[in-house]
Amino acid sequence: MVALAGGSRVEKHDFLTHEISALAIDAGGGDVTVRAGGPRGTVEVTRTTRSSNALADLGPTSWQGSTLTLNCATGCDIDYEIRVPAGVAVTAQTGSGDVELEGNLGQVSLQTGSGDVDADIATTSSLTTSTGSGDMALRFGSAPSLISADSGSGDVDIQVPNGQRYDVDSQTGSGDTDIVVQRQDAADHRIHVKTGSGDITISGG
Repeated sequence: MVALAGGSRVEKHDFLTHEISALAIDAGGGDVTVRAGGPRGTVEVTRTTRSSNALADLGPTSWQGSTLTLNCATGCDIDYEIRVPAGVAVTAQTGSGDVELEGNLGQVSLQTGSGDVDADIATTSSLTTSTGSGDMALRFGSAPSLISADSGSGDVDIQVPNGQRYDVDSQTGSGDTDIVVQRQDAADHRIHVKTGSGDITISGG
């Protein structure tokens, strides 16, 4: 254990050898970090908690075929840092924790209550994300077929590659909107953004 102010922190590292096509995480109040680029057939999982309870090993029950499922019990607070091979689909849910993604991923679906979302994704087929009050910063190295971002009161900042045309649908209740990309109805690349009171920025990079 590593001492922290006000308590202790327990950290556990698991190196799994298993083919993986999808990752599903429910982190409760903890943060989630997923980085793609690990060797094929392997997954590295680091879990950190302030709970005094020991973290159990990740065994066969964590797998459903080639999908790794990580669930935090109700009221728990575990931070996850995970390295997966390129192309893995990611589904992640947190209550108040932040979500950070990086690398070449498959289809992505994210949900947070008040946590922020920060994604620096080289490739993905599609990304769907929603937050209650968290901000979103989404950067893409190649244009996905769909980007869908829905925030109650957070800001949404999306950066997509230049040289593509985008079918953009943006809605905000009271925030500002700044869209600087080439737009075309029924384009192959769709961007849907909705906020209650947050600002929307969509730019090319």
